[in-house]
Amino acid sequence: MKVLLFLAEGFEDLEAISILDVMGWTQYREWVPTIEVVTTGFRPVIRSRFGLRIEPDIPFDGIEPSDYAALAIPGGFHSHGFDEAYDERLRQLARDIHVQGGWIATFCVGVLPVAEAGLLKDKQATTYPYSRNHDNLGRLEELGARVVDEPVAVDDRIISCAGPASSLEVAWRLLEGLLGAALSEEVKRLMRVDDRESRVDENREMKYQIQQKDGELTIGVDGAASGNPKLLDAFQKCREGRCDCSTDEYDKLEGIQVEQTKDHLSLRLKVKPGQSLDRNAVAACMDHTLMKSTKSN
Repeated sequence: MKVLLFLAEGFEDLEAISILDVMGWTQYREWVPTIEVVTTGFRPVIRSRFGLRIEPDIPFDGIEPSDYAALAIPGGFHSHGFDEAYDERLRQLARDIHVQGGWIATFCVGVLPVAEAGLLKDKQATTYPYSRNHDNLGRLEELGARVVDEPVAVDDRIISCAGPASSLEVAWRLLEGLLGAALSEEVKRLMRVDDRESRVDENREMKYQIQQKDGELTIGVDGAASGNPKLLDAFQKCREGRCDCSTDEYDKLEGIQVEQTKDHLSLRLKVKPGQSLDRNAVAACMDHTLMKSTKSN
């Protein structure tokens, strides 16, 4: 899966780096599809506002829109060359990627070329409000968008934000749009965004709890997922040492006990003396197992 990162001269550094960094973290779980970021622009070397110099991976004329699941457009500084983003070539690229079902992630004034492309008529969006010589919010409204006073807005697979402080949130929203809630939560966990001990995937109506006491770790699954025969089979495989998860945490166990009632499924993990389990690694394995069992059911 590929994301095309368009960089105009004078682009805002943090906004571009957020896409590169968050998508890069998809490489660190074998069951998470890797998202490759491909950079492009109108110049052979593109300079950011605060010192980065980027040689694009692909020239703009070499882009095949069907190769990309998303387009990301960081904002930038008009005083340092960002005006080149208001080019019909970029507007058409946004249309081409969006019409094929792709996502568009914009930052600050990076939303304006998308609005100029006609993609935000009657849709919620926001942009940077403090430009010295430009009424960005007024321009966005003129182009037909419903301007909202929010840090981040998402409407019809188009993400916009009010400033660089929301850069990571935009990248995470794009990640979730591309991979779904369960896999994006795993990437966020790896980045230490959220270390919740109880996780909920509202799209699949699944939840579980992890509790630790007296050398045992108990995982409880409630609701519809607890009656899923494929989930029970996955737990049985773990008990036999054949877990699908890429983790060595199960080497630290003396045994695993699986118990099932009508509305509850539990997995009791007894730890070997002198060993301790990484709860985050166990939680990641649970996310993977729940997602896989529900998807294949």
